[in-house]
Amino acid sequence: MLYHNSNIQPHARCPVGSFWWKEILKLHVEFRALSHYNPSFGNSVLFWGDVWSDNCLKDLCPHLYSFAKKKKSSVIFYLNGDLKANYFLPLSVQASEELEVLEMLLQMHD
Repeated sequence: MLYHNSNIQPHARCPVGSFWWKEILKLHVEFRALSHYNPSFGNSVLFWGDVWSDNCLKDLCPHLYSFAKKKKSSVIFYLNGDLKANYFLPLSVQASEELEVLEMLLQMHD
């Protein structure tokens, strides 16, 4: 593992440090929005918030994202969980449809 606490990646935690450092970290948000990630092990890439697929998944599946229990989970955390661990159930019709799209997308990335 790259991080001791792999449940929340460093870029997803609240910034700590001086106000100068916090200003620098604001640029990090813009950089991540323009970047595309290769999840590799999946412990340092946010499942919903980073662009590791063709789109940011929270934008691609907004209804499903609204049911997510851990909105800042890593790719590996999400993939190791099951439906009950990842979402507040029952899902809405729209969220269920988006879940089917997401599952097909994940199968394409295997």
